[in-house]
Amino acid sequence: MNNIPLYVLISRIFAVVCMSFAIALGIILLLAGYILQSLIAFAFFFPAIMIMAFLEKKANVNWRE
Repeated sequence: MNNIPLYVLISRIFAVVCMSFAIALGIILLLAGYILQSLIAFAFFFPAIMIMAFLEKKANVNWRE
């Protein structure tokens, strides 16, 4: 098994924190009645996934082996 580079580990942690913050903020705004603002907050969920996926592909991490 190959070691995972440090920047991939840091990007995973950062992405998970950003995703959870975006979802939590979106839910709070949705409950408060701010529909458009909550959709914008939910939209910030996807760049975090894309950054994490891009860096894992760049590092050629295949942890399922």
